[in-house]
Amino acid sequence: MRLISDVARALDYAHAQGVLHRDVKPHNTLIEDFHGQERAVLTDFGIARALDDTITASAVNITFAYAAPERFTDALGVDHRADVYSLGCTLFQLLTGRTPFTTGSPAAVIYDHLHSPPPSPRELRPIR
Repeated sequence: MRLISDVARALDYAHAQGVLHRDVKPHNTLIEDFHGQERAVLTDFGIARALDDTITASAVNITFAYAAPERFTDALGVDHRADVYSLGCTLFQLLTGRTPFTTGSPAAVIYDHLHSPPPSPRELRPIR
């Protein structure tokens, strides 16, 4: 939880500066030793955008497994909450070992993000 909190703080900072990350996922989180204690660092702001920037559909770059539903339907309406959703998908994977929606095709994953309730982490990893 401490490591995911580090990423959340990084997102809070980016959002306060008016920047959306747009690709929050485990692959963009590095763990480093900081004075003898591990901490998480959010990386790869390569597709980040200012909150007030517009984007065209041809410029969209999405990792489907972690993308918020609005990324698939209304690119102009995307705000900081999309990064928070992606962080939630990241936490889900860290807790369960898989992403929330694992259907085979990209189209099915998009459909699930848009229309299916997320599976319960407790059902995938029961508390012992």
